[in-house]
Amino acid sequence: FDQDNIGGIGNAIVGSLVVDGVAALMAVPLGVVIGLYLSERDTRTAALLRAVSEIMTGLPSILFGVFSYIYIVTAMQGYSAFAASIALAMLMTPVISKAAETALRDVPVTLKEAGLALGARQSKVTLKVILPYAFPGVFTGVLLALARAIGETAPLLFVIGASIIYDWKPAHPNTAMPLMIFNYASSFYDSQHGAAWGIALTLVVIVFALN
Repeated sequence: FDQDNIGGIGNAIVGSLVVDGVAALMAVPLGVVIGLYLSERDTRTAALLRAVSEIMTGLPSILFGVFSYIYIVTAMQGYSAFAASIALAMLMTPVISKAAETALRDVPVTLKEAGLALGARQSKVTLKVILPYAFPGVFTGVLLALARAIGETAPLLFVIGASIIYDWKPAHPNTAMPLMIFNYASSFYDSQHGAAWGIALTLVVIVFALN
């Protein structure tokens, strides 16, 4: 009850690591595979997938939280870091896929042809030649998507549960730094306003480092 002794933000840092880490584990492979498919195919399916990806990039992030609440939170009958990770993964995937497609399209055609001319299968050429060449661009897209996700509050509001304890388990309620900023900034206590500024500075440093 002492509002001048509210503690630190360790639990929020742990929560952010859990939520963003699980989201990255889901979004990075999916985004890279979609980007690879879009760079290699010019079919109607690829065009539709590209259009959906573009639309998702422009959607308000709170819609991903609403989706996760309806299909994850209600199904699990409880708030969880995993539900928040689903929302952030949907936010990150189109950003990663767009960056991956751009990077993969920049790979010189001669490299692909050289690999195929040596008798390598298409899958081997993709894994051993194309992806290593495009890795810097793909990795940049991953960092930019992570930098965007780590500062998002809206997708977390309905799904994460705002726990006040340290918890590394994705199936349990948790908190995150952006959500703690939101809660402290709307408080009546000056000490919590000061803590919100401190968390905001921490987030700015992290996002700056990622960028």
